[in-house]
Amino acid sequence: MSRAPLTETWKPQGSYARVNISELQPGRGKVRFMGRIVNICPAKPDHQPRALSSLPSGFHFMVVKDDTGVVAIKLLGTQSDLINLHLGNLVTVWTGFVAEYSTAATIQVPFVSMIIPVHPGPASQSCIKFHQNGMNPEETGLCRIPLEYNTSSASSQMPGLISLRAFMKGTHTKGKHEDDILTNILVCVSSIGPRKTIKANNKPSTLELVEVHVCDETDHCVLKLWSDQIVSAREWTAGQTILLITNPKLYPRKKGNENPGLGVALNSIVDVDPDFPDAHWLRRMAEAQRKRERAHTPFPVGVWDVEQAINGPNRVLYTLADVDERVREDASVVFTGKLNVLILGVSICESQRQNRLCCFECCNFPLYSNQSSATCKNCHKDCELTINPRVIGPVADETGCVTPCKLVWSDRAWSELLRGGRRICFDGEHGTATESLPNNDVSDLATSHEDNHDAYYAVPQSHQHVWKDLIKVDPLELRDLEERLLYSRVTLTFGWSAGVKRLCVLGVEW
Repeated sequence: MSRAPLTETWKPQGSYARVNISELQPGRGKVRFMGRIVNICPAKPDHQPRALSSLPSGFHFMVVKDDTGVVAIKLLGTQSDLINLHLGNLVTVWTGFVAEYSTAATIQVPFVSMIIPVHPGPASQSCIKFHQNGMNPEETGLCRIPLEYNTSSASSQMPGLISLRAFMKGTHTKGKHEDDILTNILVCVSSIGPRKTIKANNKPSTLELVEVHVCDETDHCVLKLWSDQIVSAREWTAGQTILLITNPKLYPRKKGNENPGLGVALNSIVDVDPDFPDAHWLRRMAEAQRKRERAHTPFPVGVWDVEQAINGPNRVLYTLADVDERVREDASVVFTGKLNVLILGVSICESQRQNRLCCFECCNFPLYSNQSSATCKNCHKDCELTINPRVIGPVADETGCVTPCKLVWSDRAWSELLRGGRRICFDGEHGTATESLPNNDVSDLATSHEDNHDAYYAVPQSHQHVWKDLIKVDPLELRDLEERLLYSRVTLTFGWSAGVKRLCVLGVEW
């Protein structure tokens, strides 16, 4: 049996009444409704799952949900449909017939009591439209409220919602009247792993697997997506996408120190980015945690006038306590100033031994290397790395302290810090370091100010290449540099912006 592709124009014949899924009635009648895909099983003519053996081969099986109910869709399949069959996709369905979902079916999907056959074609009464994400902003918030959530009460809680740790350990016990309540877990996508090829047990075929790391406020684990489910993960954003999984599958732990895994079974329901208070809270918590733990924060460009901040007439010397007080008064303020601080820790040599001298983040995975570039293991993209901010430990003044990795350094700041460290000059060609006296004339490395005895050294024009000399320097010279930087007192020109919510170092003066 063949059908027309969904890319062809389909004009409905007659009038279709717009209804909610909960208003569907078995029998004939032209109706249309919108919903989001919450479970899928694409057509597999050669090895149809046993649970769906009652369906004719060549049909996609989907579960579609709106804010009122859930319905099963039996779509005559083609290979061109697979790119649209992903969890959370918004669809519009036209049909002239609704059938009852058999209670004798091998697989019982929660809340599903109707099934709709869809055979797209020019003369057909049924069709389906897959909406493209982001094409219409008005559609973004449609069909995202969980079925059992009571929107009429601000203090309403989701029935059956348990923590990830309780579900994995099996410590959640239902009350007397909770036997019919389904298990729900709410998790945030932390990162999305690379696609793997796994050999099937007792079969010559192979399966594809993507491991999605998810978490809530209590624990973290891996959500396993197999074969046809993998396309769903392409639309998810690490640290932003929230999943509400009803009837999740639990994989037993394989190692003693490893958490059990999660999966999406045929009787599961997956709400992507549900709209209710618990989901909004989890997204804010995950975003705050990601900011605390991220390996690399890009330096913002175009926020401050760097030259005016460093050399302008309105330069204000702050203490860390002054900065903290000003930000607490108005977190949205944008300003610059100077800080005179002491470097209390340096770990350049340790970072080099651990192959972590440079870092970057791609696909929400940290990349570490002693080279200035690395390849992401997830998307296989070549990434330009920057110096690891953790090579500089805490910095402090008389009023406070900034912990490691809480400062965002510009390329210029790194250049001035490394080159000014007791006048250490790197020779990138030979991989050596030499010490220059304050009045020495070092070509393209430093120029002395005649009016200043301490001789402030200017930075080369190409700031972004200066720190790369670190990866070419001998470990003995790195040790010497580390000892010279430790307990040094420097003046940092900083900028504060509400968009970054961290102190950004614009320049360094010795």
